[in-house]
Amino acid sequence: MSRLSHALPFCHSTLCFLQLKKDLEDANTYKNKIKETNKKLEEKVKELEEQLTKNKSKIKSQKVQLEQMRKAQKAKDVEEEGAKGKTEVT
Repeated sequence: MSRLSHALPFCHSTLCFLQLKKDLEDANTYKNKIKETNKKLEEKVKELEEQLTKNKSKIKSQKVQLEQMRKAQKAKDVEEEGAKGKTEVT
């Protein structure tokens, strides 16, 4: 019986150590998964930022084109009004 009572603390310590070792391995696995997920998310954010920059550039270009078209239409309208005025006067 005395041998058994001396062996029990050893077994308990070994089991605790093995459980702690397993928990540490699980934590490291989880940490690595988080790192990989973060890396993927950072790449996705970078892609989205690049796309946003491209879209902003396209929008800016389209605004310039619209403004040019608006000015051209306004000039055309003024020219047509001027032509109408000349034909009505004669």
